[in-house]
Amino acid sequence: MLYITMMVKTYKYKLYPTEAQTKCLEKTFGLCRFLYNSALEERIAYYKKYNKGISCFDQYNYLPEIKALFPEYNNIHSQVLQSTLSVLIHHIKDFFDE
Repeated sequence: MLYITMMVKTYKYKLYPTEAQTKCLEKTFGLCRFLYNSALEERIAYYKKYNKGISCFDQYNYLPEIKALFPEYNNIHSQVLQSTLSVLIHHIKDFFDE
């Protein structure tokens, strides 16, 4: 039997953002938090109305509409917003798996 061991290195970096960068990060985190909570609320309402869940891809498809309605989301990369929705999906799955 062959065993392969792998060593994984990690690095930690401490960041010292400027005041402008801190404000930008706080705004981005706030908008992502709002998106997360809104998507969760949409999932709950959809389940109550149709008795089934909404897919993550359906919510991904709403992102261009969200960016059109809320221009402040245009400054956030689409993958960051998709990642926010993916985190929501993982949290929901973890909640129901316990």
